[in-house]
Amino acid sequence: CLQNLKSSKGIPDSFSGDRLYASWNGARPCSSHRWAAYHCARSLCHDKSVPTKLSIGLVSGEVKCGNMGCEGMKKYSYIGSLSSWVHLVERIGRSVECDVAIDAAVNEEVCNRAYTRMLQHVVFTKHSRNMLRVYEAMGHKEVAEEEWMYQLREGQSKDPNKEYNSSYELFMAGNVTDALKKIE
Repeated sequence: CLQNLKSSKGIPDSFSGDRLYASWNGARPCSSHRWAAYHCARSLCHDKSVPTKLSIGLVSGEVKCGNMGCEGMKKYSYIGSLSSWVHLVERIGRSVECDVAIDAAVNEEVCNRAYTRMLQHVVFTKHSRNMLRVYEAMGHKEVAEEEWMYQLREGQSKDPNKEYNSSYELFMAGNVTDALKKIE
């Protein structure tokens, strides 16, 4: 488990019950940290040495991070709203038996190389602009090394969830008529 984190440039933060908290691109620079976190999560889900079925939530955004504590005991920590959002993303994923649930920021990078589909759209309050889109990440799009650009374009056009995701976005924006036309 920790070897998967290390190889993807992830930093284990803490264990709490059956939860493992990790971060990417904080203490260790990682230019494609969202993809690295996703790839690590998929590897963990398929790791035969892990004794239980995993439910993983991935979110991305800005947090304050660094060592906290006193002279005798310091701990690398991160503080920000993402800490509570990751719980929500993971719980939404678990409720539909999804192995890896991701937020919109992670989906931006992952959707070009993996199949994703919208699971839920959460608005926190009527007057707030805070919203959370949760996607299921369902596995890598397979491409041949010598034909990766052609395969990528073709794979995007054949993505089984492309119409579903775009119609969901239209529906949430209030454009119900166009959303229904897309899925007919």
